[in-house]
Formats: sequence, C-alpha cells, structure tokens
Amino acid sequence: MKYVIDKNTKKHISGHFDEKNSLGSCFRVDHFPNVDILLATLEKYQPVDQIEGSDNRISDVYLLSDFEFIGWYGIGLKINFPGSSIQFQSRNGFSTEFIETAHLPKTKYVTVVYKEQNGNNNIITLFPGPYAPAFPHIKMKAEEFNYATQYWSDHILLKKAH
Repeated sequence: MKYVIDKNTKKHISGHFDEKNSLGSCFRVDHFPNVDILLATLEKYQPVDQIEGSDNRISDVYLLSDFEFIGWYGIGLKINFPGSSIQFQSRNGFSTEFIETAHLPKTKYVTVVYKEQNGNNNIITLFPGPYAPAFPHIKMKAEEFNYATQYWSDHILLKKAH
C-alpha cells in the first residue's frame, strides 16, 4: 500500500522514532530511523487487518514477521499493573492517563491510520503496535465512541521509567 505523509504529520509522529521519548510506542531506530524508511518497508507487506473509523478514517494493521521485533508498544491493560501510580499528561489536547514501567512490550505490528483524499492515502498517524482506537471525541460515530471509551477505560499508556 502506498501512503502520503505531509510535514506536519511527520512532526506529529516524530516521537515514535525517538527512543528518548519515553511515553508511548517507539520504533527501533536501528531498523527504522525515520518514517520514510518505515513506509518503504511497509510497501513489501499487506495489511493483516483493516479497521474503518469515523470521518472516513481507515487503520491498516501490518505484521512485520521478518523482524524479531520492530519496536515497543506503549499501551497496556490496567489490570496488568496493579498498585501502579496513575499519572496524567496532556497529549494532543487530551488529558491522558499513564503509568511508568521498567519495560515496554515488544511488538512486530505497525498501525497506519489514514484518510483517502483525491486518490491519495494521507497518513493521519502511525505507531508501532496493534490497533488502538483514538481517544474518544465528539466526531466519532456512537458505536466507535462507545468502543473507544471502553477501550481507554481498560487500557493505559505506558511510559518507560528511566
């Protein structure tokens, strides 16, 4: 699949290519030092799943099985971290919950969220790991909003402790 990415979106996702950015998912920079190399790699694969969302957004999920792992996934189930101190941080205009953990889970998955416009698949965001819905917001259809609300009540962002 071919995708198009603009400068603002590259800036938005740059934290996923910076191992010092300890909140959330991060790509292995030894394999993917930047988004262009990742996108070139994805052209060799087919999505293993595709999720349709509100506002004509589509999420393609890839399994890069040729790699031992492609990065670290920065989301976990809250029940797997009993007794952890939940902290809050503003992220993309939303107040999000996170916990600090010694290690982030490794992943072979990549999720690309995009919107088809004028024959182009314009990337909105991408991250290492399986599909996770956006934080709930009013532009979502009711079913998607309910799913995202439930998902984020059960899950939490992970921050690698230093």
